[in-house]
Amino acid sequence: MGKGQDKSALTDLRHSMIEEHAQTPYRVVEVDPGISSVSTLAARHRIPLNQVGRPVHIPARRLPEVGQNDGGDTVVMLDANEWFAHADGDDIWIYWGAYLRPRRGHTTPSAAHRYGARSSGLEAAGLRLSVVPTTRAIQPGPSHPAQAEERTVPQEPMTATLGRTAAVGPFFSVRTDLGSPRDQGFLPLAELYRGGHPAALRHRLKTVATRLGTAERRVAASLAYQGLAGRLWSIALAPAAVAGDTPDLDSDALWWHPDRSTPDELWLPAPTSLPPASEQSLASRLQAAVLHDHLVPLHHAISAESPISPKVLWGNAASALVGTLRVLHDWCRRSGRPEAADRAVALTACLLEDPHLRDTGTPTPALPAFSRRSCCLYYRVPGGGLCGDCVLRRARR
Repeated sequence: MGKGQDKSALTDLRHSMIEEHAQTPYRVVEVDPGISSVSTLAARHRIPLNQVGRPVHIPARRLPEVGQNDGGDTVVMLDANEWFAHADGDDIWIYWGAYLRPRRGHTTPSAAHRYGARSSGLEAAGLRLSVVPTTRAIQPGPSHPAQAEERTVPQEPMTATLGRTAAVGPFFSVRTDLGSPRDQGFLPLAELYRGGHPAALRHRLKTVATRLGTAERRVAASLAYQGLAGRLWSIALAPAAVAGDTPDLDSDALWWHPDRSTPDELWLPAPTSLPPASEQSLASRLQAAVLHDHLVPLHHAISAESPISPKVLWGNAASALVGTLRVLHDWCRRSGRPEAADRAVALTACLLEDPHLRDTGTPTPALPAFSRRSCCLYYRVPGGGLCGDCVLRRARR
């Protein structure tokens, strides 16, 4: 613990937590030695706890008891009554956060829908405030207001970003309001991937087969996979290209309905953004958020329900990605967003270099176009035909 930190604050919190969990039998607690929650949050959100040359204080007191601290910056651990709303002074910069979630888990709805009201109340009190979901509770001193100004500019809320990109088309739309998804028949995709709802997946494949008029289970499996892949690529790639921001598509927080069709089958309540990323790392974020966290486990789940070639499914994933790019690229150009169109092309080119997608076909992202080395089996649907990127189209020439 560094100079200027009050050990008693963290000690008091630790003792209360231990006492609470001691009342619950058979609870397993994992401990990271020497790492405080404050340090973890600072690392998670890539922020400093204090300005250069100033100590950071973590007092064992609530905000009304702390007062103005001219000797350093302050992290207040407990402020359940929102005492920060009563702080005085034009030179105080407050970063406030609640229900700060890790990579895995849920944002508590009661917090997410109240940010607006809290922000408005503070602005009325004359305070400069940055209230952003998954942010931090830090009160920097006023020594370097120009630097503080640069750090306190919040990103556009992800709900607003997804609302804007929904204009691209139905595949780019996702429900973001608060509610009770499970009560309405939705399931977290994580449960589907873990095999917790095999009946729901079987029902989905049966529904797709019925709608397409096919009795071939593998055809339904192929097209169900491709459809969900297209949805996932769409709601991730569009915000990245248009806003340089990536939604947190944690499979525990993204809900799916086995009976509904696009755009009503996905629900992401109170969406948040992943921590800000450089232009170079946006593709890696998308790769992890969509490909590895969703399409890989979905591949396993689909394959367990219906025998189907991995080459077909990975070809579907690549084809869905380029199809997403094609629609998004056209929309960006028509709506006067050439930089977003170029960014979408660059991100797609990087994503197609992933080992799962690299050998699925020949991309020409600048057009954008794609010639795949497999077939999604749509031609086996009554009245179906060959897709524009299908390997069979070239074979019949």
